[in-house]
Amino acid sequence: MKRFEWDSTLETGDKSIDDQHHTLFTLGKEFNIAIMNGGNPTISMKLIQDLANYAVTHFNSEEGWMRKAGYPELQGHAAMHEDLKRKLVNRIVAIKNGQLPMSADICIFLHDWITHHILEQDLRAIKWCKDHVENATSAA
Repeated sequence: MKRFEWDSTLETGDKSIDDQHHTLFTLGKEFNIAIMNGGNPTISMKLIQDLANYAVTHFNSEEGWMRKAGYPELQGHAAMHEDLKRKLVNRIVAIKNGQLPMSADICIFLHDWITHHILEQDLRAIKWCKDHVENATSAA
């Protein structure tokens, strides 16, 4: 899979969550393109901040749905979200302070984290929610 290229293996079966994941991939792809093309650092910083902000929105939405469904592994799932937010904020601050270059390494980190999280955590969580809550959808 190319970096931030959406494919059907990432689909959870919940339209709202899948749309949000797709948006994360779209934002990630825009950031990746800017980095690979040696884009303007100000634009690259805005793109990574947009991605970070949207990730927070998505995590809140996803966790809210899991909470409503009574997902038993919510605490651990939310801790993973917090870990990404912390790592991402630390990287953004380090870039702003000139301690870390704006580079493909950040794109690789984000792509790998988001992809693995969807495949290893979200698919399982959403299946549990759908199996245990009648008519469960994140949009409900």
